[in-house]
Amino acid sequence: MQLHPKTLRFLTQLRKNNNRDWFESHRVEYDTVKNGWDEFVGAVIAALSQKDNRLIGLEPKHCIFRIYRDVRFSSDKTPYKKHLSAAIGKGGRKSPLPGLYIHIEPKENWIGGGLWRPEGPLLKKVRQEIDYNWDEYQKIVSTKSFKNMFGELYDDKMTLLPKGYAKDNPAASVLRYKSFVYGRTFSDADVMKPEFLKDVQKTYAALLPFFNFLYRAAEE
Repeated sequence: MQLHPKTLRFLTQLRKNNNRDWFESHRVEYDTVKNGWDEFVGAVIAALSQKDNRLIGLEPKHCIFRIYRDVRFSSDKTPYKKHLSAAIGKGGRKSPLPGLYIHIEPKENWIGGGLWRPEGPLLKKVRQEIDYNWDEYQKIVSTKSFKNMFGELYDDKMTLLPKGYAKDNPAASVLRYKSFVYGRTFSDADVMKPEFLKDVQKTYAALLPFFNFLYRAAEE
């Protein structure tokens, strides 16, 4: 199972012609690419469910984001996203729980996951879990293989530590983050290979201990 061969070409053309007239005149091509994307995400869910039973029963429609942009409160009025994306985790894309995010965009392909900008109560739980179990957290994210694959956390840090944490807290540098997400990039050639499905599986397997840590905090 792999992405439809026209996927990146369509997205490249859409970037140059982001308007309704062009999109409607290329609706058949979009539907072909979209069907391929649905099938690929379904294959990802099926494969990951074998290692994580929290994903059993999850359907692609619960995970895939629409290509249509909500422009009501944006100065950018282009009607379509320039990428395909899906959030795969317990409850799908609308769930506040940890999950894997797949982003397909020419020259900006990315796979990663965790918790992106969680709401206050959940953010507080995660920070508390990291504070209480710092050694365990470090063992997960500081291995050579994890570092080589993902590097550092994404997102910005707060200037100051959250209330209740001392400056000399061993976890201080991590507790200032607003999100807890790791990820890696892929070339256009990589995402179009049949082996890309295995790359997604390897990424998820590497992130699973991190996800389990976050799930524990979120579901307490």
